[in-house]
Amino acid sequence: LVSLDIVFGVVCGSYFASRIFEITPSIYFWITLVSAVWVIYTADHLLDGIRTKKKFVFETYRFHFDNRIVLMSIGIVTVLVSSIFVLFFLEKELIIYGVSTFVLVIIYLFLNNIFRKRRRFFPKELIISALYSWGIFGGVLILKGNVTFFQVLVIANYFLLVSVNVLLFSYFDSEEDRVSHFNTLTVNFGKKLTRRSIFFILAIAFLI
Repeated sequence: LVSLDIVFGVVCGSYFASRIFEITPSIYFWITLVSAVWVIYTADHLLDGIRTKKKFVFETYRFHFDNRIVLMSIGIVTVLVSSIFVLFFLEKELIIYGVSTFVLVIIYLFLNNIFRKRRRFFPKELIISALYSWGIFGGVLILKGNVTFFQVLVIANYFLLVSVNVLLFSYFDSEEDRVSHFNTLTVNFGKKLTRRSIFFILAIAFLI
């Protein structure tokens, strides 16, 4: 309910990326990463909880709405503390990377909200997968400064697996998403196409 599984997944993915690029990020990198991911996901769930106006389809939205004051307070404190680490201890390149990534996430949330209100298709699964993969590899890529063909293949495959993961959520939550007016691939084009897409992407990932 509080996105700790997401945070744990991001930490594991970033550790994997640091091993692939053979670098060792500082402890401040990890603190900032965990803080940023948790705040973004929590803010997204809070907004969804408030937008649904107590017509909760997902238990996550109900939890965030009922505990919005506590979660917002923790979020504000987390942002303030992590900002100190960012300003005084984080590398300049990572600060630029973090700010630009945050801006991209805000743009995505804004566009997703617009298309959702207009009931038009928005390729959110593709964009989420790209943003997530950039969040995992972007920092270490900037610190390393160069990339090999093998590393490009790893990043591409990681993106494909993230896409499958996002599509699986779209597939299994299709009814709830339809009620909530979420513009997912399954809601717009049906489970059959989504299932075929999942197997097709998995086949490409396996070949790589």
